[in-house]
Amino acid sequence: MIAPRKSSAMLERARQSTQDGREQAARELLEWEKVEGAIREAAGKGFDHVNLAPALPINIRDTETGRRAMERLTRLGFSASWDSRPGPHPGTHFYVLSISWTT
Repeated sequence: MIAPRKSSAMLERARQSTQDGREQAARELLEWEKVEGAIREAAGKGFDHVNLAPALPINIRDTETGRRAMERLTRLGFSASWDSRPGPHPGTHFYVLSISWTT
């Protein structure tokens, strides 16, 4: 039986840096004033939904900022979900936050 490999300090730093980058991207996309503005703009054009995508195709779904945004939108009565989109490389994907206010 092969013993599981222990993670190195370098690997742990890389993982933490990745998570930090994802959190930063989520904060930039989901700053509440930007979310409200996107909803207002879409509604003003007659749409009943809006999709918010990160600037880079990275997964922000599992960030603390992403979870808080989903909770807040749901509390306010919006329907919100993370929808998968194809990434830039075969077999990869990322998520957009889909917000709906249909009646």
